[in-house]
Amino acid sequence: MLHEFCATTGYSPPYAAYLLRTYAKRAILGQVTLVPTRPSPRPRERKHVYGPAVVETLIWMYHLSMDLCGK
Repeated sequence: MLHEFCATTGYSPPYAAYLLRTYAKRAILGQVTLVPTRPSPRPRERKHVYGPAVVETLIWMYHLSMDLCGK
């Protein structure tokens, strides 16, 4: 069934499977389609690598170099 859906629509199999999984959960408001997303199973927070003194020094050096970026 998935192969026929992909052949008919031209979608890739992962995207077609996503569409078929979430079709019943969609709410159409005018021209906007809302697809609810599930919350992340665990909150993701990065731990700070540098302390506030180091961050303050890096910001000072950034402004001293006239906002030169790493690119």
